[in-house]
Amino acid sequence: MVPTRPPLAPHLAGSIQLTQAFLPVSFLEMVSDPEPTTSLTVVAAVIRDADDRVLLTKRPQKSHMGGLWEFPGGKVKQNEAAEQACLREIKEEANLTVEIVSHLTRVKHAYTHFRIVMDVFCCRYIAGQVKLNGAVAYQWIMLKEIDRYAFPRANHKFFPILREFLHNKGGDD
Repeated sequence: MVPTRPPLAPHLAGSIQLTQAFLPVSFLEMVSDPEPTTSLTVVAAVIRDADDRVLLTKRPQKSHMGGLWEFPGGKVKQNEAAEQACLREIKEEANLTVEIVSHLTRVKHAYTHFRIVMDVFCCRYIAGQVKLNGAVAYQWIMLKEIDRYAFPRANHKFFPILREFLHNKGGDD
């Protein structure tokens, strides 16, 4: 015999109501629309300097995913190639000139309220001094130090590929 749950006590049946005033909006949105609706196409640049260090930038604390570190990059504009977006975003956000060495991978990731498709490029630093536009801090690090920094979840998806690529190219691993 399979046990069954007892019915809800009659005196409680009318008092349990989940209303918008009772529940947080984010929960109601999640229940009514469980799939992320916004999809963004973005690029990320793993910029390597002559000392085999890679550039990280830190998101502003009050922004979405605030305080996390990331590889510089940003949104791809309509009718813009990912390679063009990568070069443009690095110039705009970090004031650097880079050369794209390789398309490392494409990452697809769904966050709670949006999805991203991220093209990741390995780049070589050419010229410029880092001057941030959007990010609040930057660090040039050896790749073996990457686990000391908190990143958005999507970035973790390409770390193994990045380690393998840089190892094969004779870089820090």
